[in-house]
Amino acid sequence: MVAPVITILTEVYTQEERPYFGSIHAFCEEFFHYCQREGIFFYVCTTDSSKQGSEEWQGYVCTEEGNWELTLVPRPHIVHNRIHSRKRERSEEFKQFVHVLEEQQIPYFNGHYLNKWEVYEGLSSVVHLHPHLPKTYQLSSKDTLIDVLANHPTVFIKPIHGSQGRNIFKVAQNDHAYVLDYTTFQQALNKEYASFYDLFHSLYHHLKKQGFIVQEAIELKTDQHGRPFDFRLLCHRNKQGLWKVTSSVARISSEHTFVSNLAQGGAQLNALQLLKDLYDEKTALHLLLLMRELALDICQELSTNQSKIFGEFGIDLALDQEGHPWIIEVNTKPSKQLYQEANKVRPSTKALLEYCLYLFQASNR
Repeated sequence: MVAPVITILTEVYTQEERPYFGSIHAFCEEFFHYCQREGIFFYVCTTDSSKQGSEEWQGYVCTEEGNWELTLVPRPHIVHNRIHSRKRERSEEFKQFVHVLEEQQIPYFNGHYLNKWEVYEGLSSVVHLHPHLPKTYQLSSKDTLIDVLANHPTVFIKPIHGSQGRNIFKVAQNDHAYVLDYTTFQQALNKEYASFYDLFHSLYHHLKKQGFIVQEAIELKTDQHGRPFDFRLLCHRNKQGLWKVTSSVARISSEHTFVSNLAQGGAQLNALQLLKDLYDEKTALHLLLLMRELALDICQELSTNQSKIFGEFGIDLALDQEGHPWIIEVNTKPSKQLYQEANKVRPSTKALLEYCLYLFQASNR
C-alpha cells in the first residue's frame, strides 16, 4: 500500500521573517522528523491551503536546513486539526476548508473544540462517572450564582470556552465576606466583598463577555509543601482505533495560585513519583491505575457521542483529601509544550502517527 500524506492544520505566523506555528512549532518539527524517518510525507497547512477539486495544495515543508518553506504539495490523505482559535473554527474560511475535506472524503480528526458545558453534559449522562464529576451549573443569571453559593461554600467560575487556566475565578464564603481569587492577571488578585451585590458587581464586566459555568470546589490533596496538584493523562487511539493512555504527568500549582497549568507557571513532575511521595507504593500504583481507567472511560464516552472523529484527548484529573479522583477538565487540543528530551520522539508523537496510519488504512478498505 502507498504511504499516506499527512498534514497538520494550524495558524501560521511570522517570526524573524520565517514561518512560525505558534505553541506547536517544536511539535511540528518533531512530527516532521519522525514521519521522515518512517518514510511518510508530512507538511503543515492552513485553511487557505486547499483548492476545491485540485490534487495540489499549498503547504509548509521542512527543508534540510531546518527551515519551513511554502510550496506545492500533494493533497493529504489525513488531516489533524490543531487550529488554536475557537473563533477561527467558527469562521467561513474554516467551514469552507472542512467542506473541501468532506467533499474529497479526506478523514480529519479533532475537528473542533468541545466546550466545558458540552463535556459536563456528555459525562453526566454516564451513571458510573457521577462520583467523579464536581457539581457543575451553567451560569445563566445572577440568581444561578446565588443558588450555587447557597449549596457550596467555595466555587470556581470558569469560561465555557476557556483553556490554559485563564479567566478562572474562585469564590469562597466565610462568616462575614465573599473572597474572590483571580489569577489570570500578572499577579494574583485576592479581594474581599462585604455583600454578594458587591462581589457580583466586580465580576459582571468579566462575566458578560462570554459564557461561564459554576463548579463546586473540591478540597484537593496537596503536596508536601501545601501546593495543589492535578494529573494530565494524554490519551490516543491506537492502530486498532482503541483508546490508550500514552503518558501521565503531575502538574503542581505555582505559589499563590489555584491552577496547575504550565501556562500559568505550574511545574511538571512524574505522576507515579509524586504519588509515591504521598502514599505507600501499593496505594500509589492503585491510584495511578484507577486514574488511567477513568481517563479511558472519559475518552470512550465523549468520542462515542460526537459526530466528528477524535483521536487525542488530554484528561485532567485530581485527588481529594481521601484520594478519590475527580474530573477537572477535558482538552481536545492538549498542549504540546510538555517536557521533551533532546533528540527523542515523545510517545504522544508516535501515537498520533499510529492513529493517522489507522485512519488511512480504514479509509482504504
